[in-house]
Amino acid sequence: MIRIVSIVDDFFDDISGIRQVAMSQKFIKEAGEVYNGANSPRFTADTYNIIPKVENIINRSLETHSIAGSFRLALAGAQPGNAVHTDVEKIPEHKKQPYWQLVVYLDEEPKGSLSFFTHTSGVYRAAEEGNFPISHYYDLGFWDSWLTVKTKANRAVIFPSDLYHAPGLPFGYGNSVTEGRLILWMQLRESL
Repeated sequence: MIRIVSIVDDFFDDISGIRQVAMSQKFIKEAGEVYNGANSPRFTADTYNIIPKVENIINRSLETHSIAGSFRLALAGAQPGNAVHTDVEKIPEHKKQPYWQLVVYLDEEPKGSLSFFTHTSGVYRAAEEGNFPISHYYDLGFWDSWLTVKTKANRAVIFPSDLYHAPGLPFGYGNSVTEGRLILWMQLRESL
């Protein structure tokens, strides 16, 4: 399998500054959202100069006007939304133009992991037209993990949005923004 997941330690030069910005946000669970935890208001600009860094890592050009991202906080008791999933199911244009996900762990002592999966049918990307019964997404018996990335402070994980993945336990921890699972996530569109 081609290496399509990039794991980068010490992603931000000033992680404490980014962490402070993240901890100052107001986190809201949006109606109808299925992810675990709550998001800060979304940002649509490359405020943290992330695009050039990601472009260098993945060796692809990214659009600067198609950015979506936020900080996400998951505290103790956070329930998983969907288990195994991709980030393209509801956005058909993702199958026409590649999108990339960026997750950076911001808490000082993150717990858990992020795993990538292949369905027992052999499908590991939504672009391969994997269309399974809803029960399959919640039952790990239908999935084989091919990579598990342990969380680490200031570790970035960059991957195509159509890869099947799921966060590992615990989904959330701590009782406040200073103790909880705190990440920065962004969705970036590849230039054609």
